[in-house]
Amino acid sequence: MQLSETEGIEGKTFVVTGGLGFVGSALCLELIRRDAREVRAFDLRPSSPFSLALHDKGVLCIQGDVRRKEDVEKALRGADCVFHLAAFGMSGKEMLQFGRVDEVNINGTCHVLDACLDLGITRLVYCSTYNVVFGGTNPEIFILVLFVRLQSTVRPKTGIFQGS
Repeated sequence: MQLSETEGIEGKTFVVTGGLGFVGSALCLELIRRDAREVRAFDLRPSSPFSLALHDKGVLCIQGDVRRKEDVEKALRGADCVFHLAAFGMSGKEMLQFGRVDEVNINGTCHVLDACLDLGITRLVYCSTYNVVFGGTNPEIFILVLFVRLQSTVRPKTGIFQGS
């Protein structure tokens, strides 16, 4: 089975967290190229070197913080699919800011998951690197924290995690 370039994208609304970054902005532009109805770049920064190209192609840039649940819900409302790329602490001195790394990479991800559940968004793509998620060590801790958080936020009506 071969899919067309636009299958599953055409006519849909997408949100890309971290959408003003290098990868996020490229993803936004590709979604537009493939006939997405609306693409929103959700980012902490008000602008980036990619902002002009995004605006020129019709991407809606929304400034907000994944650490604030209200910001996340506002950006995701009405979306069909979310690409979660927002992260902090990929390399260098940022990795030593453990509190902020956890706030963005764990709590922020939980806010995205919660918003998807609350708003009925059934498609979420989580993208990251080993260093962002695990800080180079102890991946089990992140997975355990995220799983516990998911278990406490999942509602029975969603059918997610049934039988687990």
